[in-house]
Amino acid sequence: MTIVRRLIVTLGEEIATTSDAQGNSIQEVNVAINQIDELT
Repeated sequence: MTIVRRLIVTLGEEIATTSDAQGNSIQEVNVAINQIDELT
C-alpha cells in the first residue's frame, strides 16, 4: 500500500509541476515567436 501511495503522491507532484512548466513553456514559445517576427 505504501508503494501505491507513493505513486499517487508522485503523480500529483508531476501534474503540479507540468502545469507550471506548461505556463512557462507557453511564455517561452511566445517570446520565440516575437523574436522570429522581428527577424523576418
